[in-house]
Amino acid sequence: MKPTIIHKENIPKEGFLYAGTHVSYFDAFEVGYSTFRCVHFMAKKELFKGIFLNKFFRFLGLIPVDRKNKNPEAKAEAIKKLKNDNIVCIFPEGTINKTDEYILLFKYGAVSIAYKACKPIVPFAIVGKPKIFNYHTKVIIGKPIYIKTDDFINETKLLEKEVIKLIKEAKDYEREM
Repeated sequence: MKPTIIHKENIPKEGFLYAGTHVSYFDAFEVGYSTFRCVHFMAKKELFKGIFLNKFFRFLGLIPVDRKNKNPEAKAEAIKKLKNDNIVCIFPEGTINKTDEYILLFKYGAVSIAYKACKPIVPFAIVGKPKIFNYHTKVIIGKPIYIKTDDFINETKLLEKEVIKLIKEAKDYEREM
């Protein structure tokens, strides 16, 4: 997989929270390709079933998330990693978007974590869905956003708007080529 990375210069040197679209099971590879640094992905806890998978995904730096219940342990782990200048990635839609809509409604965990860690969110949009032997996807990276208030609902709406803007920009970029 070799997605086209657009606006790589927007990636900060210090720790940050990646937040963006979730279009396929390959998204972690797509986003991870954008940087040489380790990206700690927040992933559904169902992936961690069994001793081998739990150890394997923990070794890779993934953070298990219970999507059905409040999950303070996952948030605390993500905040700790961010405060240590790591990169954490969250897909605020909470699941793969299988609709024709640009995005599913974002959950507010991303802005909550970034606010509590005092780190920026770097929005991204993955455009195109990888298919076997056809990896014409793009990851477009937005400028860092600093969450300034604890109005997580409003801040999440602003993040949604930014990601939609990135999707439209990537599609415009595609038409120009």
